[in-house]
Amino acid sequence: MKAVESPIPPVRAAQQALQQHLWLHVGAFQG
Repeated sequence: MKAVESPIPPVRAAQQALQQHLWLHVGAFQG
């Protein structure tokens, strides 16, 4: 279990990915 040694928590990475995904959708919707 080396998950604790990970510099970036999985939750934060997931949040960033989700935010990027939402921004892409917003950009496509507005553009």
